[in-house]
Amino acid sequence: MDTLDSFVSLDMACQAPIEMPPTSTTQVLQTLIRPELRSTDMSVSTIVGTLGDDITFDASGPAAFSITLVVEGSGYTLLDGCERLDVTSGKAIFFWSDGLISGRDHIRGGNPIETVEIRFHPDYLSRTVGSMTDAIRNAFAVDRSDPGRNAFLLAIPLSAELLDVARSILGCAIQEKKLREIFMRGKALEVLAVTLELLSRTSPAATRLSSREREKLEEARRLIELSFAEPWTIGRLAGAVGLSETKLKLGFREVIGRPVRAYLRDVRMDNAERMLGDGRSVTEAALECGYGNLSHFSKAFLRRKGVAPHSLTLQRRRG
Repeated sequence: MDTLDSFVSLDMACQAPIEMPPTSTTQVLQTLIRPELRSTDMSVSTIVGTLGDDITFDASGPAAFSITLVVEGSGYTLLDGCERLDVTSGKAIFFWSDGLISGRDHIRGGNPIETVEIRFHPDYLSRTVGSMTDAIRNAFAVDRSDPGRNAFLLAIPLSAELLDVARSILGCAIQEKKLREIFMRGKALEVLAVTLELLSRTSPAATRLSSREREKLEEARRLIELSFAEPWTIGRLAGAVGLSETKLKLGFREVIGRPVRAYLRDVRMDNAERMLGDGRSVTEAALECGYGNLSHFSKAFLRRKGVAPHSLTLQRRRG
């Protein structure tokens, strides 16, 4: 049997290697995995490339807390005896286990894979952040977890902060081994800090969200991203996805990571920036992003992007 490091971007982030039959598919997967940092307290790994075929395998391992940033890739992961957790691009997967746990992973082939997995030993977390580790377990959705075995699994959309760190790790150009490890350790701690801040905001009510309610919150996010020019209100968006206004406001902040209005504003500003870069006028970008008042649009753009929209149009003309 060949020893293969676990496909940590979609699995339970177990500490031990996984043994798998030496098929052509697993051999390809092994070539995509790059261990960036290995120590007794934390590890960092990346997976970059493409699998030709789907792959499914069982996984098991000891106590760990892992954060997997899925920039590109899809599949599912599950704990034995629990509902499976579907994984898609743009997700952050959090896993915690106090002891040996097992489950199954499925990775879809034919599409690019870009993931970063950061794993911490629970003892290191206890020494470093103490009681803040309670925020981790308290934030997890019980319908994908096994509280009886102290094994918890959660997926949320990648925040802008976590996405930036993932891209920084994936694009690291440092070649000298020791310096590269220092860089990776720093990024691992940055991800831990951002994650703890994010999960510490999760209220007990959010942990009672059902799978269906979480799906509706994801649907609300997709509606905003696909129809960002629409005059969305909390009431209108809640009605569109079949949630109460209270559940939408509280659940959206906890599951997506930002309030509804802030997320809508950010999506609009990101699209406006793209439009201006493509040559649209400030007026066109404002109208296509749902702003009827040009002054309000310019002020919102300046606050979000740090530059006035007309400055981007001038830069493009000069370039």
